Amino acid sequence: MHRALLVFHRWLALITGVLLILIALSGAVLVFEGPAANANAVHVIPGAQLLSLDSLGARAVAAAGGGAVVGVGPGRAPDEASIVGVARDTSETDYIVNPYTGEVLGRDTGPTRLQVIVRRIHQFHTSFLSGSIGNAVVAFLTLSSLVLVLTGLIIWWRDRLWRINWSASWKRIVFDLHHALGVFAAVVLLLITGTGVWMGYSRQIDPLVLALNRTPVPTGRPKEAPPDPGAQPISIDSVVQLAHRVVPGAPVMMVDVSPDAPAFVALRYPEDHTPGGRSRVFIDRYRGTVLRATNTRTAEAGTRLMNLQRPLHTGDIFGAASQIVWFLAALILASQAVTGIMMWWNGRAARQALAK
Repeated sequence: MHRALLVFHRWLALITGVLLILIALSGAVLVFEGPAANANAVHVIPGAQLLSLDSLGARAVAAAGGGAVVGVGPGRAPDEASIVGVARDTSETDYIVNPYTGEVLGRDTGPTRLQVIVRRIHQFHTSFLSGSIGNAVVAFLTLSSLVLVLTGLIIWWRDRLWRINWSASWKRIVFDLHHALGVFAAVVLLLITGTGVWMGYSRQIDPLVLALNRTPVPTGRPKEAPPDPGAQPISIDSVVQLAHRVVPGAPVMMVDVSPDAPAFVALRYPEDHTPGGRSRVFIDRYRGTVLRATNTRTAEAGTRLMNLQRPLHTGDIFGAASQIVWFLAALILASQAVTGIMMWWNGRAARQALAK
């Protein structure tokens, strides 16, 4: 049994090794994707009081020479400017606005070079830049890596080798590194690969997780009834006030007030561990009613598990400390593939001799 498991482990690693190295290294980079996503934030000097979102919208519309506000993104820190989206004619422009003075600081020029690079790395990590086919390949590789971690632990358990003999030959050092590093990082690697499998096969797994909820979770954006003749939409600040009634105390990450759709507010509690938060509120702008709300602090078990998926995969779960651990674990996963290939190469002569 041990011999068969060892052969299976070896050949699965050899088949997936090179691609697994690429996935692991790109994943290590993406551990720090969050700071890169906010790299183009414009900083301001905090004032005594924030202006209303409607005031910021009015300043942006004036700078655009007319139009309608379709979205507001408050700064994620007290010294960050807000972003206001204004639609005029057939185009939409984002304006950078000082939330304390209302000064329009310019137009948002789009993602920085760093953000573009990180976005491409993200696409490479999830699909090898190859669309649905690449997604399927990555899902299989992630499943393979989970199997490799599990079978590696079973194989390791018989001899329990966890020390590195640095005075031995380089071949022995490679052997010891493969076993020791894999065991030290095993728990984190199980979390990374397990959540990766969950993401890769989300269509099959998500319904099972959400089945833990007592009530079904609706998907998509809810629809609102057509407004009454002459009805005017409520203000952006009123939208936020309504959202805070059902998600109290959570900072607003984004407000979407696009026409012909309910208003959408994304909010983030500190424990959400994701850049955009996980609390969501949809509001009928003409009637001032909450159509749907998700509060991460009152969510049911299935939704709570769903919310843990990404931070457990990326290392955001405990902030900077866990990000460093996850980064090192991703590098170790890559090193496991490298040392595994080296061990196979080093053992060719012995296997050939046994075959004779």
